[in-house]
Formats: sequence, structure tokens, C-alpha cells
Amino acid sequence: MKFLTSLLIFFANLSYAAVLVVGDLEGDFEKLESYLKKNTEYFQFEPEEGWSVRDGHQLVFMGDAVDKGPGGIKIVRLLNQLKKAQPDQVSLILGNRDINKMLVYTLLKKTQGMGPSEILRLPYIRYLKETGMHLEESLSLNALTSILEPFDSEELRLKVILKGMNAENAFEFMREELKELLNTPLVDDSMVYREFIRSMEKGGEFLEFLKLGQVMHVIGDSVFVHGGISNENFGKVPGVATRYSDTREWITAMNEWANSEISNWSEDFRRGKALLDYHAPRISGKSSKESVFYHRYSDSSGNPKLPSSGLLKKFENSKIKRAVSAHTPVGEVATIIKSHKFEIIMSDVSSAYSDELPLIKLEPNGTLIESYSPQLGDVVSKSVGQRSLLPDGYLTKDGFRVVGQRGDNYLLLRFRNRNGKFTPEYIERSLDEIYRIGLKSVIERGLKGCLEVFTQEN
Repeated sequence: MKFLTSLLIFFANLSYAAVLVVGDLEGDFEKLESYLKKNTEYFQFEPEEGWSVRDGHQLVFMGDAVDKGPGGIKIVRLLNQLKKAQPDQVSLILGNRDINKMLVYTLLKKTQGMGPSEILRLPYIRYLKETGMHLEESLSLNALTSILEPFDSEELRLKVILKGMNAENAFEFMREELKELLNTPLVDDSMVYREFIRSMEKGGEFLEFLKLGQVMHVIGDSVFVHGGISNENFGKVPGVATRYSDTREWITAMNEWANSEISNWSEDFRRGKALLDYHAPRISGKSSKESVFYHRYSDSSGNPKLPSSGLLKKFENSKIKRAVSAHTPVGEVATIIKSHKFEIIMSDVSSAYSDELPLIKLEPNGTLIESYSPQLGDVVSKSVGQRSLLPDGYLTKDGFRVVGQRGDNYLLLRFRNRNGKFTPEYIERSLDEIYRIGLKSVIERGLKGCLEVFTQEN
């Protein structure tokens, strides 16, 4: 049986010359379009058919299609078109912002024709305070209802809910994009509201995107997930008593469960609650270890780190050697986190640092990441089959992560606390300096570091 599993993984790895990873577009269609035009070795454009993935390659979108830019509708339409035209070459992973839209729609429908409910009391107050109204957060629901009565509306409620979900500009971005798509300078609030509702209902693009998506995906020896896999969430499927031990079986079960929840929700917004509850980080905050949508491969200071030794063993037992995640920005360039047997690709690059998507390419013989930022220039990160041959992705003995090569030297990363905010600090070292200081590997345990130190043989 083990031989058969290994054989299947071997052929799965050979199925595609390259797997391209793109994620966290968050409404920036120009960034996606620029990426496709720049990488025509892997993508092609035909005037009638539009964009497609070239034969022999595969695209994995890592989630979070909308919210922070005026291109979310175009992104969703393009991803849907790619997935439907090339279902075996395109995989769509759902992110927290994508699932959030189900919750937005549900809240709108539950409160339709009503005044503000208790669940929206605080979001309303905070929204109104930002418009210049002087309100205390302790204001009662009855008092708030009296204040809102002259001007409350469905459109205002959508703005309030979006802001409460860290998408405060999403309404205006939708307005801006509709002006372009409808070729009109006038798009009022009601048009934006109706477009959101239409997109979430039968025949709508966003509902179709949700139905085409997956919670997680496996290609060969690589697992793809928007947030992260932890000891707390590994093997668990909501409502199922059995905890899965095999990664692939668990992912199959999770996707079947999530697809069922989305399908039920699309028929009746009062259903699908289990998915909304699972996705939301209610138990342990924004880095919830219980949810694969929110868990982060980073410590409390923002420094990227490997999973626990126990989870690495579970991956090893399932022949998984690589995890690809998004959700958590790791500075100006995409980052590899590596031990000698396992690696994590952190694909999310903060839009504050770069207007370009990194080229993240997974091949049977290793990983290649080509990133660019105005401050750092071009940075290349590599990982080959024998992962310990290159320093990229390892932690140094003095606490820096080797990000990749910049020119003749290497770029290293560590997050620093600057006035209560954790920000990335980059330094440059030669290969000789890196090996002289030493590389940590094998197991990383939070802030305590890890066990084994590699040194270069002379």
C-alpha cells in the first residue's frame, strides 16, 4: 500500500511542469493582469477566449479575491472563467474574505426591514463616529434606533457590515468598479447594494465562485490552504466525531463538507451556519488555530515559523512535504520556511510594499520564488529536492530567516517591535557569513528557536 501511495504521488508530481501560486488579490485586478502578461510562458491570451493556463501547467489561487481594490468583480469573473474552462488545471482556494461575503449577505437578509439589531449596534456606532457623529459606544440599542430612524437604509447597513469585517472601503470600491463596467459616471448607493445582492444569489458570479472553490487542495506532495493547518484543526471536520489521520482523506472530507454547506446556504441563507461558525475566529482571535482560514505560520511577533514536530510527523506520514499558505503578509517578498524534510511557502506579500505579485513556481525538483519590491529590488528564493543544500528558508542562529538571494548576497528577515507595531527588518549577508553564524533546522518551537545547527563543511 505504501508503495502504491508513493507511486501515485510520483506520477502526480510529474503531471504538471509547474504549479503557479497566486493569492490575496483583494480586489487588485491590475496586479493580476500584470502578472499574467509578465508570465506568458505559463499563461496565454486569445481575443475571443481570454486568458488560459498553458498546457502542462497548473494555477492555484489562494483566496481573498475582493475588498481592498476596485477590481473584485473582474477578478471573480476571470477566476470563474479559468476554472470552468480548465477544471483540472485551475484550483480555487477560498479565503476568509470570500466566506465573509456569505455572512454579510446573511446579516443583511436577517435584518431586512428591521431597525439595527444588537449584533449590529456597535458596528453602527463605530461607523457613525467616523462620519463625525459624537456617540458613546455604550449607547443603548433603543437610543441608536431613534438616531438612525430618519436615514437608516439597506445601503447604509451594507456599509456598516463591511466596515465591521475590516472591509471599510469595499462599498466604494464596488461603486468605482461599477462605473467602469457600466460605462457611467453615476452609480448611486442602491446600485451598489443591488449588485452585491445579485452577485450572491442564483446566477451571481460570487456565488458561483464560492461553489467552484475549495477549503484546501493537494497536488502531489503539496497541500494548499488559505490560512494554515495546526495541531488543533488537523483532521477535524465540523459535525464529524472521527478525527482523520491521513491528510488527503481529511482534505477530501473537509471540501465535501464545505461544498455542502455552501450549496445549502445558496438555497436558504439560514442554512450553512456551521461553515460560518467554523470560519470565524471566535475562539482565539485573528490567528485562530481552530480554523484553517485564519491560522498563521508565525509566532506572536510576526516571525514566520514551522509547525510543531507533531504536525510535521503527521504530514510525513501522509507523504506531504510542502504546505502553501496565504492570509499572513510576511513583509516585502514571499518567503520559504524550511527544515531539511519540509517547507512552507508563505505567498502573501503586503500591498503596502509591492505592486507586483511574486512568481511562485512549484516544480517536481523544487520551488522557485521571484519577488520584487521597490525597496529591496529583485529577490530569488530557491528550494531543491534535497532541501538542506540551500540556505533559503532556514533560520539563522541569531534569529534571522534567510529569505533568498539578492545579487551576490542573501537577504535575511526578522520582525521587530517598533512602537508597539511589528515591522519587517531586512539585512544582507554573504553565504560565508550565514554559514559562519550557523543555521537552525528541524524543529522550531515558538520563540525558543529550534534544535539542530548546520555548519558548512570546508
